[in-house]
Amino acid sequence: MLTIVIAALSSIAYSVTQMSFWLLFFIVSIFVALFRVSSNVAETWVYQIDNDVMSRFGIIRIFGSIGWAIASIFVAWVIERYNYFAIMPMVLVLTVIILFFCVGIPDSEKVSSATSLNFKDINILLNNKQYVLGLWFFFILFMIYNFDGITGIYKMIELGSSNSLIGFKWFAQAIVEIPLMALGAKLIVKLSNRNVSLLTAIFMGLRFILYGLATTPEQMVWISLLQAFTFPTMLLAQKDYVAKTVPIELRSSGHMIMTAITSNIPVILVPLISNMVSGFVSNSQILLVSGILCIVPIFLLKDVKI
Repeated sequence: MLTIVIAALSSIAYSVTQMSFWLLFFIVSIFVALFRVSSNVAETWVYQIDNDVMSRFGIIRIFGSIGWAIASIFVAWVIERYNYFAIMPMVLVLTVIILFFCVGIPDSEKVSSATSLNFKDINILLNNKQYVLGLWFFFILFMIYNFDGITGIYKMIELGSSNSLIGFKWFAQAIVEIPLMALGAKLIVKLSNRNVSLLTAIFMGLRFILYGLATTPEQMVWISLLQAFTFPTMLLAQKDYVAKTVPIELRSSGHMIMTAITSNIPVILVPLISNMVSGFVSNSQILLVSGILCIVPIFLLKDVKI
């Protein structure tokens, strides 16, 4: 249902040439928000189909990276060669393909509780010290990570980057994250979730400090290759963390609440924060401070037990 609504709204947004700005703003906001929700539901769904699929989640998630890599180049080319209207038939065809695959995927294995999710269940999750520690840890990391897509791009433009170089940056990030997306689960088993999360926070801090020190857009692209050691391990560690700290009957809710807070709230806050502080400090300083703030999640890990 979410996929159908997203397809309908995005098709309208891309196909209508004469539309009120605020109506277009509303439609785009809704379908982007629904896309975030459906992506989170899909990841949680697939992750919990059964233990066999769970152990291969990273490999399955690789195809998201491949799609991101292809789209970064291809969609930009389509818009430049034709126009935004050309996106509409692409969206509709891909929606039909997605719905076709959905029919054949089984539901996830869950332990049913006597009642549906209620405030008591949420209270149980929020009284789980390990779960709350994970919420704060991944929330801060995702907050910092999202500055790449806003302030990082602002800095590249400030340094004279072309649109094609920015597109190549997204393409390169999608490609380099594939190996650890495939091997991250085994790495977590071998090193422990805590150690993998520690390494992720260290690499995230290094990435953003280097962003702040970069002097050319090409340097920004090279530094962005640290995506290989940040996003895949952050995503897989988060999924593994919830699976190990939440009762099985609350696992779906635990995943969705974790993702809603750590992934979706930063998407709202980071653009606001970036625009508010950019009038007082430079983009380089924002990125430097973001990198230094990785000390906070590293400090939180001292009480994590998995």
